[in-house]
Amino acid sequence: MKKNFLLLLLALPAVMFMSSCKDKDQNAEVADAQDAPAANLSSAQYLVNINDSRVGWFAEKKFVSDWNHSGTINISSGTIDVKDNEITGGEFTLDMKSIDNVDLREKGDMKMHDKFVGHLKSPDFFSVDSFPTAKFVITKVSPVTGDEKYTHEISGNLTIKNIEKNITFKGNIKVGNGSLNAKANFDIQRSWWNVRWGSDVLDPSLIDDAKDMIVKDEVNMDLNISATALPKTES
Repeated sequence: MKKNFLLLLLALPAVMFMSSCKDKDQNAEVADAQDAPAANLSSAQYLVNINDSRVGWFAEKKFVSDWNHSGTINISSGTIDVKDNEITGGEFTLDMKSIDNVDLREKGDMKMHDKFVGHLKSPDFFSVDSFPTAKFVITKVSPVTGDEKYTHEISGNLTIKNIEKNITFKGNIKVGNGSLNAKANFDIQRSWWNVRWGSDVLDPSLIDDAKDMIVKDEVNMDLNISATALPKTES
């Protein structure tokens, strides 16, 4: 009994960052890092509103349908380049030390919450003392036609723990009157960035020892980015 309880405590944090609105129709494509576009001097620059933007994560067990956890991570800074109401580039930085869990906090179970978040920040997962930030750099944004669900396809280099991968996903972008809002919901595989603890993808032996505790390698990401145009500077 004690052994099973210990395994449960260890397995609970086997989820990664980044609300929990699941969009199972979309898995992000992954590729090697791509070159970011050169700066376009004619593009307007938009400043990401870090207080009005969010990155949410959602994870669940592989064999247990009623187990899931969700949380957030803060955006510490970001800018987006826009020309003719279309995104031409940009990047934003994530504060990995801000990783938080929502559901345990809402339940008031702060003892388990603190253990959970502490494990996420440990070398088992994100090693936030060594890698305090992550970054997303936009490499390409293209309008989507003939699709009522999405307006754009977005590609960018996501760097976590100094591992850089290019991911591509669809989302909805609105630009006008000096404001920008971008929303997207998609799944990624945490093992792409060497976040392996508790994953059956890279640790299949866990299936025999603790089958009901395996957490899916897929993690759902929920992005809602708000930005405001900066005043143009005189040349």
